[in-house]
Amino acid sequence: MPVRPALAVLLLLAAGCARGPVETAGALEPGDETLATGELVDAHEVDVEPGQWVRVQVEAEGFAPYLILHSPDGVQTDVPGGARAAATAFVAPVAGRWEVLVTSAAPGGAGPYRLVVEVADAPPDLDRLPPGHPALPGGPLPPGHPELGPEEEPTWTA
Repeated sequence: MPVRPALAVLLLLAAGCARGPVETAGALEPGDETLATGELVDAHEVDVEPGQWVRVQVEAEGFAPYLILHSPDGVQTDVPGGARAAATAFVAPVAGRWEVLVTSAAPGGAGPYRLVVEVADAPPDLDRLPPGHPALPGGPLPPGHPELGPEEEPTWTA
């Protein structure tokens, strides 16, 4: 069953209408709902139409973020991140309200975060995307790929 904290922020975008990025500041903190495994969690929602491109990104301070997406038809997608960010981009296969859960990679993770959700009728200009972005042909680049810097690891997942 999806987590629905009482103070969840709703990111409702008009169905069939693409919008620019919507940013939400939040925090995982004591008193939030928790997953069955003990991690704190905040729930957000976004309405999309099939075929729309969706980008979800979270940047956190003080914890390794982890995203969980629930589609309207009940499919769960886990999006692990790096030390401070997690992100995904995809074409929505079904219409309806998608639930976006912001949590941590391990119990005890807490702190402020910035969630960005973008819905568009098409992916952005591919020439402007960083190497390894999932919207690019071939998907994410593996760690250590020559186009990534020596310390850079991809945080985008598909």
